[in-house]
Amino acid sequence: MSAARVEQRGLYAAYAAGFFSLSLVPMSSLVVPLWALGLGAPPWLIGVAVASRSVLPFLLSIHGGAMMDRLGTRRLMLIFTGAGALLTLLHPLLPWIGALIALQLIVGWAQGMGWIGAQTKIARLTRGSAAYAARFSFVTTAGTFLGPLAAGVAWDAFGAWGAFALITAWGACLFWAAVALPLPPPARGDKRLHWRDFVPNLADYIQAFALMSIPGVALVVAATFLRISAFSIQGSFYTVYLQGIGLSGTLIGVLVGFASLIGGPATLLVAPVVKRVRPHWLLLASIGLAIVFICITPLLEGFIPLLIAAGVFGLGLGMSFPLLLSILSKATDARAQGVSVGLRTTANRLASIVVPVLMGFIAEIVGVRWSFLIVGVSLMAILGAAAAVIRRLPAFSA
Repeated sequence: MSAARVEQRGLYAAYAAGFFSLSLVPMSSLVVPLWALGLGAPPWLIGVAVASRSVLPFLLSIHGGAMMDRLGTRRLMLIFTGAGALLTLLHPLLPWIGALIALQLIVGWAQGMGWIGAQTKIARLTRGSAAYAARFSFVTTAGTFLGPLAAGVAWDAFGAWGAFALITAWGACLFWAAVALPLPPPARGDKRLHWRDFVPNLADYIQAFALMSIPGVALVVAATFLRISAFSIQGSFYTVYLQGIGLSGTLIGVLVGFASLIGGPATLLVAPVVKRVRPHWLLLASIGLAIVFICITPLLEGFIPLLIAAGVFGLGLGMSFPLLLSILSKATDARAQGVSVGLRTTANRLASIVVPVLMGFIAEIVGVRWSFLIVGVSLMAILGAAAAVIRRLPAFSA
């Protein structure tokens, strides 16, 4: 097989991995809160259950990215995506909130490693190209449109068993996408796995956090935290609130999926717009749009206003994603792509832990409605502070 065909096959496999990996997050984020509600969990415990899937990725994403740099992306994706798919089906077999939290801890890490692998592979194959990043983002957001929509229908039609079986099948497709990735060069692929490879190495964390001295990397880490904070609202109490006002699982899936439906084409707007607007300002503006339009959800009445807000939220998320990938890839050396993705994922998972837990406790005190507004104002204040800092940095004034 020619080198060109191998590279093309690698691109298609990476696109497929993107399609099936990130979409597991909104699918789980739709089904897990509904399952927790069915188990009788109070708001604060629902927040803990949703956040638990991000604990191990928060602690181990840098280590996971470094392992991919050393041991090969494809090999580790096969291990983690296979484990994630198999463990997902245990959820309905263990109908207790403690078991849900424990499973989310492990499955969240396994699914997170699949997503790190997809990002690492596309960064290496495309070398920071904004055009390829936009295509990868488009395919990925197509998955986040279809995945939660299918999960909502499966929940309404077949209950927890149907929804978790669908997520298991989705994870199996991710595993086969990893199988389709090209084999690494022999020099890289010959290294045998050892149990010590799975033990975090302090040097990897030092290397990762040293990257924060690069302004582009620091921007991406901060922007990732804010972007995923908005996404975490959608992935936790958005579902709880919508069910509370009488929406079915299918309609909730339509709203979540519609955000991704708009977000997909929005990724393709980045390449032309970035020629007129500096990437860092476009990044912050798109994230601000996402924060505002997810946090005004309790102020809206009727399905159509909710659908419009979901679309604008998706527009902001969609435009910000390829900008994050492009800025980060250009700011880091090719040999540190896995570590840099792990660093971004750490910020991602920190937001995924903090926001659901914080919203859960706020909801216990003042109600779910006010938790949206309080968290939204707080995130916009942080975004404003980040913009003020960026204006003073020479690296972004050129």
